[in-house]
Amino acid sequence: MRNMVDPPLLATKLFLPPLREKIVERPQLFQKLDSAWDKKLILVTAPAGYGKTTLVASWLARERRSFAWISLDENDNVPLRFLSYLAKALEQINGSDYFTAKPLIHSPAPPTLEVILTCLVNDMAVIDKTFLLVLDDYHAIHDAEVRRAVNFLIDNGPPGFRCLKLSRELPDAPLSGLRARDQLAEVDIFDLRFNQQEASEFLNGVMGLDLLPEEVSDLDRRIEGWVTGLQLVALSMGMQPGATPISVDVQGDDRLIADYLVDEVLSNQSQHIQQFLMQSSIFNQFCPALCDSVLGIENSWETIQQLEQAKLFIVPLDNRRQWYRYHHLFADMLRSRLKRLWPEIIDRLYGRSVDWHLEEGLLERAIYYAIEGHDYERAAETIQANLPGLMISGKRELMVKWYRRIPLSTLRTHTPVWVSYIMVLFYYGRYKKAHEVLRELWDDPSSFRDMSEEAISITRGYAAIMEAAIVRSTICDADRALSLSDQALALLPVDAHLGRGLAHGHQGNAQLMVGDVEEARDSFDEAIRLIRLDKWPVSIVYDSQYARALAISGRLRRSLVKFESIFHKGIEQNIHKSGVIVDTLLGYARLEYEWNNLEKAKQFILDSVKLCENNSSAERQIHLLETLLDMDKVEDAVSSAETGLKQLEDIALQYSYPPYVQDRIEAFWARLAIKKGDLLKARSWRHYFEWTHQDKVTGVQRYEWHTVAIVQLAERDYSK
Repeated sequence: MRNMVDPPLLATKLFLPPLREKIVERPQLFQKLDSAWDKKLILVTAPAGYGKTTLVASWLARERRSFAWISLDENDNVPLRFLSYLAKALEQINGSDYFTAKPLIHSPAPPTLEVILTCLVNDMAVIDKTFLLVLDDYHAIHDAEVRRAVNFLIDNGPPGFRCLKLSRELPDAPLSGLRARDQLAEVDIFDLRFNQQEASEFLNGVMGLDLLPEEVSDLDRRIEGWVTGLQLVALSMGMQPGATPISVDVQGDDRLIADYLVDEVLSNQSQHIQQFLMQSSIFNQFCPALCDSVLGIENSWETIQQLEQAKLFIVPLDNRRQWYRYHHLFADMLRSRLKRLWPEIIDRLYGRSVDWHLEEGLLERAIYYAIEGHDYERAAETIQANLPGLMISGKRELMVKWYRRIPLSTLRTHTPVWVSYIMVLFYYGRYKKAHEVLRELWDDPSSFRDMSEEAISITRGYAAIMEAAIVRSTICDADRALSLSDQALALLPVDAHLGRGLAHGHQGNAQLMVGDVEEARDSFDEAIRLIRLDKWPVSIVYDSQYARALAISGRLRRSLVKFESIFHKGIEQNIHKSGVIVDTLLGYARLEYEWNNLEKAKQFILDSVKLCENNSSAERQIHLLETLLDMDKVEDAVSSAETGLKQLEDIALQYSYPPYVQDRIEAFWARLAIKKGDLLKARSWRHYFEWTHQDKVTGVQRYEWHTVAIVQLAERDYSK
């Protein structure tokens, strides 16, 4: 280890970095650092821009503690230069310029590193107070001798010596021993990222914006608490007069954000790491096996470990360190560069990703990557091949997102897919949207271009089925629904089992609506037979309707046997925890209640309420509330009904449910008012309903007129 002419030391590297006039106070992190004062080593690690330096500088500025600060850079990868700064920093703590190690460092023929470090430790031992050595930007140090010197000081330093490293990556020190001896404290990205309150204080208090809480929340969600990201977005908004967080598209390819990430993060990585980062950025989450397969390499596990060690905006998604993702803005920037530098490989990467996820049985992710890669044909084919399972999975919101991204031209060529799109919208009570999509698909005559006569007939048949469902549920036009179902049966070939089964099912629902119970039973029976031929589990819905029709017609024992059979079939088909089983549970509960088996009824009700939280159509919610309000003797049934009623009311308003749903909701409130002893409220509803519906007495409103009678009985008005 030779010593040439000593270069001058830059004094400002030993200064505490200046702080903004306004900063976000972080008392919970100050407290964490306070409690770490007795540890040998404090690590503060996070990617660039998470406020590491600001946190420690502001903590030290407010505390009366002895410390030495060294701001490191690439030039400090020379052992003697680093030791010169270290000796100078320690002199400031000791208040003396004499250290026995100092002449050795500046000697023309210095001794070995171990000799100098031993002298330094001896010099530190005479300092009669506890003191902290802060090494800022420690990630700039890659020289093995310098890192060895720091580790030597930590391992052998006197009792009053503490070291704090600020780094963008985990240092290579042997941390496990320090952890075992409880001599290590760590502050990481999860501690440093801003919560919503801190983001609000930063954006409004420090950056001088005037954002509403919901605007701050939206920004913080997209930026994930990254302090510099918030600052760059605030600056970007300042460059756009009248801009708001909603109008500013916060993406990683924003000029200010991208420039920062490229300059401070990406450009400092090797070519191999840059290539891996950009190619793996197509994944919303990844594991080593996925990267090996799609990127065509064999060392993904080692590379991912390097990324995690280097804190390169990578987030572990499980405790076993198997799955990861990138920070959203970092991934945006990487994808943008991938498109610019290697556009020719993107389709291949997405295609391989679909292959891998399908081989691993990860269906939803495979469809996601097919859509992201704009391979809509493959996405539609994959959905169609797995529709039965998808329809009962409870992931209908996810399916709607897929369908909205697949072009109409692709949907039209996959009849089961567009039919399921309408069904999913219909299932969630989004009748208006279902009608709009149906019109978008088939109102334009050009939609049928290049289709055979048979294909046109099948398409029109399925369209009639969907229309029948919509008119029955929106305007309660049972006659029109029956007519459309007949039209569908005339258009569909005899081997279109699913379509013909759905048509018969809609016939049965329309017949049940107007009180034709026997005809409804026959329609449901045929629907069940046909749908089972195609092995679709949706047949269980019509099984339940058939059993319900039996109960309505007074055949309670037969109905109970049927419900029991359906329930056990649901367990066999592993669909007993999906929304399609709710009608079965409710029918079962009613019959058990009828025979005073309250515990059984209660269990079926509880299961129904739980399933309806995430898997419920408007009609199913109504069926649940009707059942709950009829079961006074079941514990918590009425309170559950009140909670469910409020939720249904909110959803009905949000999605513009048809008038009959609103009528039913108001009737529910009237029945609930009677159960709670509020006869005045119930009477008020009765007068209003009778006045507005006196010329509209229909079978559809049997429940409402029955409620009118219940109110009159409560009023002791027996004459009516």
